[in-house]
Amino acid sequence: MAYSRSDFEFITDEDWKTANDCKRDPIEDLINRNSIGEKRYISVVANYSLKVNEHITESILNDELRIVIIGKTGEGKSATANTILGKKVFKDDFTSKSVTSKSKCETVLVNGRKVSVMDTPGLLDTERSDVDVLAEVARVMKVFSQGVHAFIYVMSIGNPRFTQEDLKTLNEIEVGLFGGHFKTFTLLVYTRAETELTETSLDKFYQAQRQRADSDITLFLDQLEPNIVAVNNKTPVLKERERNQNVILGMIDRLRLENAQDVYTTTMFNKAVEEKEELERKGKTKGWSPEVMDAVDLAIAADPDVGKRTGELDARVNDHLMRRLEEKEFRLLNLEEELKRQAMAIRRQSLEHEYETRLRIEQEAKGRAEAEERKRREENERVESLQREIRELKTLLHSKETTSQVQEIRKEHDGILDKIGGFIFEGAKKVVGWLKKLF
Repeated sequence: MAYSRSDFEFITDEDWKTANDCKRDPIEDLINRNSIGEKRYISVVANYSLKVNEHITESILNDELRIVIIGKTGEGKSATANTILGKKVFKDDFTSKSVTSKSKCETVLVNGRKVSVMDTPGLLDTERSDVDVLAEVARVMKVFSQGVHAFIYVMSIGNPRFTQEDLKTLNEIEVGLFGGHFKTFTLLVYTRAETELTETSLDKFYQAQRQRADSDITLFLDQLEPNIVAVNNKTPVLKERERNQNVILGMIDRLRLENAQDVYTTTMFNKAVEEKEELERKGKTKGWSPEVMDAVDLAIAADPDVGKRTGELDARVNDHLMRRLEEKEFRLLNLEEELKRQAMAIRRQSLEHEYETRLRIEQEAKGRAEAEERKRREENERVESLQREIRELKTLLHSKETTSQVQEIRKEHDGILDKIGGFIFEGAKKVVGWLKKLF
């Protein structure tokens, strides 16, 4: 029996390797492992989402997404960013030491959809200076000058360290920097779900956390509900990783549809747009290549310090331009192939139409010929019938048998007349006799 890795989507790569390394046929072991994995996955799906969100299983839009990850150091921001993008593009570390010193942005096509994620350092970390926080917020506005579709606040479910100080800092960022109302664009993602939600559901955990927290933090949680989900960023099961990615993107899409405006933007974001447009105008004046400007912008967005390392920015720009060249050559090749396919399809349709037309004409001509042949046969049969009748009449005209038949028929007629006359005579006699008696 032929089978492949995709037939067993609920097992880990390690389970797949272990089963296939054994000497006997692994199919029975794979089926059992996959069945156990599916039961666990069903439990995960039930426990990791609020009941109100259980119907959200995939993204419902296909346009570009711009997402900003925020939270404290060590909560799993980079790992969550990797989960959203479906690949490891950010270095993740679950220790209390930050692996992200400056905001970095990466863009990946997710099922054909352009998704850009900015991983920020711990903006809520109390040891960060106001200057650092302002610099990172400015970078968010610069890179995402067209606005942000969603902010994702990341918190470890195993140790939810959201304090009064965190709430104060978050409110200052919201009101003082972003300009307010950004919570309506915010999704709360609990990481390390595998540590707390094995025996309980997110609904129960969330309610218990609200009861333990003070009123201000409870208000913050209430403002985010129902935009809350839990994930296991370290799961080795492909099906679960896909579920985490699809649910987060699906909830962001729901946020966008429910909000009065599609993207989060403020006066400061608008200012960033003006600055970017001014840079583009300056670039045109100086004759800068738009491709090079775009490459520099992407390189600095992914790594703010790249320009400080000798030759690295040039290398990244060249790498970007090479990828763009390869992409365009690939698109050109695909376009040429598509044009060939279209030309072949048009030629095939033309030939099919020509064949169908010729076939129709031939069928119509054949039909007419068959109708004429039938008519000719019918006319011939009528001629032959008349000729037969004429021959028979000619034969009768000169036949003695005809004369004999005429005499016999005449005698028969005479006999019939005699009988009829006899009936009439007998009837008349009866009538006369009846009249004599009457009178």
